[in-house]
Amino acid sequence: MAHEKDLASTFVLITNLMDTEKYPDPKVLKEYKEQHAVEKQFRFLKQPVLLGPIFLKNKNRVEACLSSFNWF
Repeated sequence: MAHEKDLASTFVLITNLMDTEKYPDPKVLKEYKEQHAVEKQFRFLKQPVLLGPIFLKNKNRVEACLSSFNWF
C-alpha cells in the first residue's frame, strides 16, 4: 500500500537547469512551489481590462490575437 501511495504522489518537474550541484532537486522544487507568490503579485497584468488598443493590419491577426485570450 505504501508503494502505491508513493506512486500516486509522484510529482514530475521538468527543467533546463542542468547543473545539479548548483540546482539540486529540492532547490528546484522549492523555487517552483514559490512561483505562485510571484504569479499572485502580478496577476493584475494578465487582466484583459489593462489591455490597451491593439492595432493589427488584417482580420486573421485580430482573430489570432483574440483567440489567445480565454474569454473570447
